[in-house]
Amino acid sequence: TNPDLLIEALCFKNLDVGNETFKIDLKQNECIYARDCLSMTLYQNMFDWIVKKINLSLETESNIFIGILDIFGFESFKQNNFEQLCINYTNENLQQQFNKYVFKLEQIEYDKEKINWEIIQFPDNQECLDLIHSKNGIFKMLDEECMLPKGSDTSFNRKLNKKFYNHPFYLTKKINADHFLGIKHYAGEIFYTTKLFCNKNMNLIS
Repeated sequence: TNPDLLIEALCFKNLDVGNETFKIDLKQNECIYARDCLSMTLYQNMFDWIVKKINLSLETESNIFIGILDIFGFESFKQNNFEQLCINYTNENLQQQFNKYVFKLEQIEYDKEKINWEIIQFPDNQECLDLIHSKNGIFKMLDEECMLPKGSDTSFNRKLNKKFYNHPFYLTKKINADHFLGIKHYAGEIFYTTKLFCNKNMNLIS
């Protein structure tokens, strides 16, 4: 009801140093990100309300669940952000689960039962998953960058380029290499802009 409070929340942040609190102006891209986060939160609350109303009308026991069949798929846009990396990482995991149960475990059973069969060749994306989410992978390095006092998206990107320069599943853009990382997913090559990676990841950590 008070527009000044909304402007305050979207355009400034408070930084506590010792016993003092400093009011810091947000940059334009940070204000835009704060606005988008608010919009997504409002959308999520509205969706939860709709789900609750649907379940009440169907007389189900759950107020937070609705069954929807969803087919997983990669996201690849003109500009791919942190959200697209998270979504595509999830789909890499789903593909690995598919490989595990359809190929790997079945072939083990064939061997146990001494069935005469030919080895089925299939693309194993475990190395791509390790690149993203191993103890030394992209997400781990992002967490570490967010913990640094002067951590930044550019610094994070440069560290990735240096560490994974020769990795078969890591790609760099020759132009603006400090702002892009590329991953050779099983579904294709996708480049992500790393701008606001640290900011968005910090929101998840906190």
